Amino acid sequence: MHAKVKLPLLKDPPLYLKTLLQNKDSKGRHFVKHIRMFNMMFSFTSMGGKVDFSINRGGAPWVFRLYGQNYHRIGTLCPQPGSPPKFLQLYIHDTDNEVSNRISAVSSGNDSDSFDAKIVNNLRRMLDEHNPLTQSFRNARDMFDSTYCPNLMIRLIGRRDYDGRTYNLPTASEVAALIVGDIKGNSDKRDIVVQTRVAILNGPKSKELWKSTACNQKTGLT
Repeated sequence: MHAKVKLPLLKDPPLYLKTLLQNKDSKGRHFVKHIRMFNMMFSFTSMGGKVDFSINRGGAPWVFRLYGQNYHRIGTLCPQPGSPPKFLQLYIHDTDNEVSNRISAVSSGNDSDSFDAKIVNNLRRMLDEHNPLTQSFRNARDMFDSTYCPNLMIRLIGRRDYDGRTYNLPTASEVAALIVGDIKGNSDKRDIVVQTRVAILNGPKSKELWKSTACNQKTGLT
């Protein structure tokens, strides 16, 4: 049978990331050894779902299994008073100390010295240059720093039942939609809602396809 679906080739990763993955020097080995933790410290959201712990009873190799709906929890733009920033808050809050904050967010006990701060800083700069979501949150940071901002909410509205070539969410620093008089407590049908400060994480309500958080931000399944 002739293939009817042709998937586009993946883009090459940014040069710095490609160098870390391919080089066999000390920094490349350090990055590959801790690659899951480096990925976690730059995550925008926290994964949610029902974890099956019973599968690991016994002597078989350890397995991580989710059942039911897998989803992502997104926090607020700023942390609660006295709480350290985490996830997307690290892109906005106290960015003068961002590198140390990111290392602390994924470190337990005294293992913060095990992460190369120069690699963390270079990954931060790479995402600032290449990732449109990172750039959007940096714009929010600049607004907080430069002007007084009232209590506000940001919504990214994406409906996957429309033609993706026409109704995709923006991939640049632009306004896709302006909603007036619509920001109320009922947000069950919105894809993403980000508030200034709330003590809980918000999860998605709709069962739709989501964008994977990748360095180039390509549409995919999560």
